Amino acid sequence: GQVLIEGEVYDPVGRVVDHGEVALDGRVLEGRVLQGITARTSTIGPGGVEIQTPIPGVVAGVPVAVGQQVQAGETLVVVEAMKMKNKVEAPGQGIVEAIHVAPGEQVGQSARLVTLGPEQA
Repeated sequence: GQVLIEGEVYDPVGRVVDHGEVALDGRVLEGRVLQGITARTSTIGPGGVEIQTPIPGVVAGVPVAVGQQVQAGETLVVVEAMKMKNKVEAPGQGIVEAIHVAPGEQVGQSARLVTLGPEQA
């Protein structure tokens, strides 16, 4: 899987030695294996947030629907890049207000994916 080392994401040619350590090019580095990728976000309006992809790729799936309540860490969109499927996860709780992409669509870095609104009481 991908590894986060000192704020940079790598697709290592190597192996995970242990939780928190990764062998990369003969060196053992501190890191953490990522389950999903961190979305870029922009705040819009009161309590709303726009979710953007941090990587270019092709939308492989959109497992949410407009009006759906989501929790932090829930997969919003799956983006395939370099033959790897990467989950773009919700940064927090909210309601899906809009979906800006569809499966099969090519997206560039920072492309709008989903708009989340505040949770409704």
